[in-house]
Amino acid sequence: VDNFNGPSGLFIAAGKGILRTMRASNNAVADLIPVDVVVNTTLAAAWYSGVNRPRNIIVYNCTTGGTNPFHWGEVGYYINVNFKMNPLEQALRRPNVILRSNPLLHHYWIAVSHIVPAMLFDAYLSLTGQIVRAH
Repeated sequence: VDNFNGPSGLFIAAGKGILRTMRASNNAVADLIPVDVVVNTTLAAAWYSGVNRPRNIIVYNCTTGGTNPFHWGEVGYYINVNFKMNPLEQALRRPNVILRSNPLLHHYWIAVSHIVPAMLFDAYLSLTGQIVRAH
């Protein structure tokens, strides 16, 4: 992975054990499209517009949700399964991301699985005389 933009960042954070909870509906469609499909669609749209010279502006859409829906619940499941079978190097914790639609539960799990461990690790670094990176 050469960047952490878009869903790549979510996947890597989940695989490293950093991302433990995410607010999303398990039933919502995750319209994740590979970049080569988007590039090919853009090239095809430019070719069509160049060859046919339409009089009106044409709006092109590149989606997969209507024909091949992939839900966020499935994304979470496959992230967990994949990174448990193929763990990333130097993971901080065992990968286990859970998607929650309830905002109160989501905020509770942010505190329990993100904030408290970070504070404990900062305390450990301070007690051992090491530099705390973030404040």
